[in-house]
Amino acid sequence: MRALLFDSPDDPAAWLADLEYRLGPDLLVAPMTDPSGTRRVYLPAGDWVDWWTGEVRTGPRHVTVTQPLERVPLFVRRGAVIPTVEVGSHVGDAPFGPITLRRFDADRATIVIHDVNGDTTVILDGDRLSVDGPATVHLAVS
Repeated sequence: MRALLFDSPDDPAAWLADLEYRLGPDLLVAPMTDPSGTRRVYLPAGDWVDWWTGEVRTGPRHVTVTQPLERVPLFVRRGAVIPTVEVGSHVGDAPFGPITLRRFDADRATIVIHDVNGDTTVILDGDRLSVDGPATVHLAVS
């Protein structure tokens, strides 16, 4: 978790972005702080996909988002592959259950999933997956 300025050091607006952060290289999180459910979000350079709607927005620019308070505004860098697991009541010490890869206009990508049973390298090439490691992985189309 880090401020936008770390990934966009030459972007003055990223230095001023308030109450939003990057989670890894591909996610931009902008917690809702206004009870109206509306806020402005700064998107750095590139194409960003709204996690909830799939709408693509191009940065650098500010956008206004309106969402229910229980849904955090979340944007994904276009071309990313994001591993997800089923929601649980806690984070445990056991291996992950089945992992779903959500891709956001990514045709080719390599990711490494770190788990208590060891690392799993996943190579995505079109609709084909190559999995080397202990994790159970499948692909979801986003």
